[in-house]
Amino acid sequence: METTIYPTVRNLTRLTYQRILPYDMVVVIAVVLVVFCSIALLANLYIIRVICKNKTLRTLSFYGIVNLAIANIIIVVLCPLLPIFILFTFDSPLQYSPILTLALCGLLLPILLMATTASNATLAIICLLKYQATASNIESVRSHNRYRMVRMLLVPWLIGLLQQIPRTIIIYQDSRITKICTFYTDFISIRVSMLVLAFVNLIIPSVVMIISHIKIVKKLQSLHRCQASYQVLSQIKSNYSKNRLSQNYRTRGAFKLLRITTILQIVCSLLWLIGFYISILAYASNQSPYVIAFGFLILSFGLVASALQSPILYILFLPKFRQPLQYWFTSFISIYRTHRSRVNISS
Repeated sequence: METTIYPTVRNLTRLTYQRILPYDMVVVIAVVLVVFCSIALLANLYIIRVICKNKTLRTLSFYGIVNLAIANIIIVVLCPLLPIFILFTFDSPLQYSPILTLALCGLLLPILLMATTASNATLAIICLLKYQATASNIESVRSHNRYRMVRMLLVPWLIGLLQQIPRTIIIYQDSRITKICTFYTDFISIRVSMLVLAFVNLIIPSVVMIISHIKIVKKLQSLHRCQASYQVLSQIKSNYSKNRLSQNYRTRGAFKLLRITTILQIVCSLLWLIGFYISILAYASNQSPYVIAFGFLILSFGLVASALQSPILYILFLPKFRQPLQYWFTSFISIYRTHRSRVNISS
């Protein structure tokens, strides 16, 4: 039984992470997370900046993208802290510090899990809004109704809070830094509940997203049958038909982007779920610490990939997100060439 008195480092070796996560693997995980999380942080901050500066992007769908970016920022800020925290307390009496236990088990991990839940819930709500838009034959839901906006911004976080706060309160007394809170617990009931909750957190928003996309595809197929008549009208140079055609193409492009984002989000979520299962079950069956660490690496990479893929897709597919980067890049090249030319002239 662990005591509240700090044990010596010599006696601590067999109790701490060396049985769970090897030091060299934790270093690799920390370096990988710091690099990719830095890129994801800049990308999501850029998405928020573009939406805030462009008034034409202030729609419910783009507010949902802002909410998704905020959740991604929390994920990429907190995710590298876990391996850094492990390195900082590796074979150290600090693992028995109540303050650090509260910081890791009471704040860091619950907020990280809440942001992960909010990210998936936000994307599910965006899919529902897009289905509502297609069902109403509207290009996008542009109402600035306060109730709609509050629902879009707060409901995903309320879902995350309702899931994580009761769980954190219940298991906090059994949380130990030496087990990375209850991540590598020896209690079968806690382990089973974690595995079940992780699966439920993935499957519910994924089912909502898949059903919404199936209904959207069916609706678009019915709209596609009307496209021939619009093309006939366009030959008569009708401005109405031209606007309707361009609107239809934009709508289909927006749904294509949403479909790709959803598929990648589900794939990344499956990746971290597989890594979670590998790591937990490998610990439960007394496998090699490197197998446990490999599962932890897959889990961490899945989390970061889910936060990185959406801003990259927006930049690649949407001109309004791509154009500022192109302008900055062109300006940088121009300034660099001007500087080089002045250096050559002076020399």
